[in-house]
Formats: sequence, C-alpha cells, structure tokens
Amino acid sequence: MDDLEVLVFTVAGIIIGVDTEQIDGMISTEQAEEMGIEVSRFHEKISLRERSVHYRSPKALLIKDEAPYAVIIELPDDILSVRLDSISPLPRLLGACTSCKAIWGVTVNEERIIFLVDFLRLHTVHEGGRDWRLDFPNNTMEATV
Repeated sequence: MDDLEVLVFTVAGIIIGVDTEQIDGMISTEQAEEMGIEVSRFHEKISLRERSVHYRSPKALLIKDEAPYAVIIELPDDILSVRLDSISPLPRLLGACTSCKAIWGVTVNEERIIFLVDFLRLHTVHEGGRDWRLDFPNNTMEATV
C-alpha cells in the first residue's frame, strides 16, 4: 500500500484528514440522534474551545470498531489519495502545544496543510485540557495552524 485514502473536511479553518478505513459511514446528525448514537463534535475533541465553531452542513461520521459512536464534522470537502511518503509526523512544536494525541501527522495537498487525525484515538485517548496554544512564563503565543 503506497497510498492512504483520506476524507478531508475543514473545521474552524483547519483542514483535517482521516483515513477512510476508520469510517463506517456518514449520516445526518438528525439520523444519529434518532438512532441513539453517541456523538461528539470534532472541535471539542481536539480542544478548539477558544474558537467560535459553527457547522453549516454538519454530518455524523460513524467510526468503525466502536460501539455506536459518531463524530460531527462539517460536510466533507473531498476524498484524496495521499502518498505515504508525502506524510510527515506532527512537528514537535505543534505536538507540544496540544493535548490531543489523535493528531498524528501532516501532509500538503495543493499548497494546503492537512492535519491527519486518528479517529479511533480521538475517541479513546482525548485528555482534554490544553488547546492549540503555547504557554510561556510571561506571555502567550498562539501556534499558527
């Protein structure tokens, strides 16, 4: 396998990609509610609390290998085939400023940085707490993402 099929969506201006092998399907948020499926909003799972996030066309991605569980995202932009050799591990600087260990790598497509997220870890490993902010003793500097 030389490529990874990635579902791409944007939340709060951040472009996210998830391996399509982790997705069991996509339904409306209303269907998820009617079916009694546990749902989480994506931006809350990666601690984007300080950003105002509005989902214009929300969809619920059903996660494989989980008791019924879905993550609410914005309507996907695309499905891309990403070459494995184009994926870089998450830079240490960004890894240090987020508590969300589900973000594991980055790739560039058409001059856009895509953050790669492991949805299985997103559900099981999220620790809460810090967000996309670097804290220094006398000031705070936001990380550019």
